[in-house]
Amino acid sequence: MSGSGASDSYVAVIEKSPRSHGHRGRRGRAGKGGVCEQPPVGASLSKVAQGAFYGVSVARYQGERELIREAKRIAAYRASVAAENARDTAIRQANAQIVAAEAARVAEREAHKSLFDRALGAVSVGVDHASAVVSNAWDRGSTWVQYEAQVAWRRARDPLQALRDDSSLTSIAENATGSFQILAGAAELYNEGKYCGDAGECLIGDGVFQPHDSDGGPMAITIGHTVTFGEITRPSKGLVEHEFTHVLQYEIAGALPFAIDYGIEQVWGVVVQHETKEDAYWNQSTERWARYVQEDADIEPGKNPLGHWFETSGS
Repeated sequence: MSGSGASDSYVAVIEKSPRSHGHRGRRGRAGKGGVCEQPPVGASLSKVAQGAFYGVSVARYQGERELIREAKRIAAYRASVAAENARDTAIRQANAQIVAAEAARVAEREAHKSLFDRALGAVSVGVDHASAVVSNAWDRGSTWVQYEAQVAWRRARDPLQALRDDSSLTSIAENATGSFQILAGAAELYNEGKYCGDAGECLIGDGVFQPHDSDGGPMAITIGHTVTFGEITRPSKGLVEHEFTHVLQYEIAGALPFAIDYGIEQVWGVVVQHETKEDAYWNQSTERWARYVQEDADIEPGKNPLGHWFETSGS
């Protein structure tokens, strides 16, 4: 019941009283004689106060319910926001895990690719190295075969000289020198000019041993019919004739007698003549003959201006 309801009841009681209809008599409730007795004023005010209190209570109750509903709406909203944030956080975490997994896969692929590249590089280097080794071996082998073919053709054209070379160990010495220079030192054949490739075999380039003079300059060395020019890749005509003079000396004496005479003259010049090693070398009869041929264009390796090549005197 509201406050307005209590007032209406009170008005209804007043209207039913005798005073309201023009009757005289004492106000109060109806007694035994049918006289209406008027209710006390305090009772009526108490009912009004009760109605007003009830109305205020109802209003407070309704206000509190509204506050509760508003609080529930706020709590529901906050819960919804929290749930949305939780979903966003879960999504971000899931995305981060996906990104991390993809990064791990990419890193793994890169690692595999790097490993494959290194393996491929190692294989490529190995193939290149093997190819270089095979190519180098092929070059040396083909050069050596060509060298042996030239030696065989030269010996076939002069079988008597070949027999002399074999008996004096010249063939063994020259063939060992040429084979060693080609196979172990990668020397190349030089077949230009009148003598190289015909009267003997000439080698240039990176041999195992490179002859040098006392000043460190390059020079040539001859063993039998094999002439090694070494670093001198374009030997002069005079130098070629100088070396092929030694080839003729090997043919005349043979490798062993040539080496013995060479050593005797070197020791003689140093010990007996008190010459320097270089002077004793240049004063040997073999070198004097070869030097004359080199310095005089009219003298060929087959002509000896000193007479017998064993002689140490003469001009």
